[in-house]
Amino acid sequence: MGGRALLATLAVLCGCGSAQTRVRLEISAPSTPVRELMLDVLVDGVGAGSFAVPADGSAPSLPGSVVVVLPEAEAEVSLTLHARLVDDRTIDRTTHTRSVMHETVTVSIDLSENLPDPDLGIDLGSDAAGPNDLAMDLSTDGAVDLKPPDMTLPPDMVCAGYCPAFRRVISVTNNASTTLPVGFTIRVPMGSLLTTLVPTKLRADFRDAHVRVNTTEFDRLIDATPPGSDGPAIYFALKAGIASGVTSTAHVLYYADVNAPLPPSNGKVIFPLYDDFTGPIVSPWTSSGTPTSSGGLLVLKGNTGDALSADPAVTGLGTRGIIEISMRISSISGAADANGFYWWYGFQDALTFNQPWILWIARAANTFGVEIKGTAGCASCIPAVLAQDTVAKRYRIERDGVQTRFYVGGNLSQQYADTDTSVLGVRISCYEQSAELQATFVRGRATVSPGPTVTVGPELAN
Repeated sequence: MGGRALLATLAVLCGCGSAQTRVRLEISAPSTPVRELMLDVLVDGVGAGSFAVPADGSAPSLPGSVVVVLPEAEAEVSLTLHARLVDDRTIDRTTHTRSVMHETVTVSIDLSENLPDPDLGIDLGSDAAGPNDLAMDLSTDGAVDLKPPDMTLPPDMVCAGYCPAFRRVISVTNNASTTLPVGFTIRVPMGSLLTTLVPTKLRADFRDAHVRVNTTEFDRLIDATPPGSDGPAIYFALKAGIASGVTSTAHVLYYADVNAPLPPSNGKVIFPLYDDFTGPIVSPWTSSGTPTSSGGLLVLKGNTGDALSADPAVTGLGTRGIIEISMRISSISGAADANGFYWWYGFQDALTFNQPWILWIARAANTFGVEIKGTAGCASCIPAVLAQDTVAKRYRIERDGVQTRFYVGGNLSQQYADTDTSVLGVRISCYEQSAELQATFVRGRATVSPGPTVTVGPELAN
């Protein structure tokens, strides 16, 4: 299987910091297959651990590589391989090197059966670990700290699950006058980067794109193909606040591992209001009528007064927020209810029909538009309507305490200066008498003005 045969069995994550001191050991194959392979590591003459290669103790397929992540200091490193062949003969080989801070030192061991046990070639280049190399983290910033002077590593020092080849630092600058709180949703604009990286460095399903702070994995949601001018983006929620005027570079995007496990991507952890309608209707929704939710589809039937409401005390969006829904109307030839409504979606007093409200709304079968009533900036703002069809669209409303903006299909449709501070909930209603409102997701997040500046840095090799 060539030089990557062993690697395919050792796809694991080193859990390293952004600047790593490492030794990469290239292992050649003997003519007789190896049944068991162990690696002993000594750092400055002190045993730092003995590891099965691969970690589950199964028979390795050689040749291959092992990456050992070391403490952030220069040290003398000895690597000894103990190979047991399928005919029960043993081969022991040792090589020595000196680690270089923040660099990868590459050494090799030849397991050929007719060789003595020499020290072999050393390359002080900075070549990065391959995306599937076995990685052992002996560093103080890794998943398990090295605790001098005993330097004995527990079995879980061998990393498991994910070993990306590249990373990019995400910078988040808080431009607001208040602290961005824990749980605040960050939108990372990716531009053309996602599609540029596929397929040479990033899987087409993006499962190898993970967001981390040090060794902590974050739930993240990738919106790879949004409509209109929105552009691809990655979303995650802050686990630590960012003070006013401060730029955080703690968050890092890792990628490039063909064997990557699925990253955590729970939208309800990332957004204060999120539903992809894969299960039954639960909190924060209060339902009216008989709406249904399953298999990624919400269905509201107008002739039964179906609606979903989310109280602001539950969503936490308060006086400022961004809400978005992807939805369609199954027909535009139906009839309105007795009040002349067909459907609406947006901010309002969630459990009543009282003003103020800030909505996308249809008051005719084949048109829809925006409507603001009773707010500080708009006693009654009802602009020209747009043509309605049965194609699914994204409808978004943004309130930031300065402006209210309406987007459809990813493009700005209307905006109004509005400093309204009403605490509003979210409501989705269908009044169409012979059609359904069908939605595939709703998501809402808090916002501030001015919003944070979020950028993605250059590519760095791990």
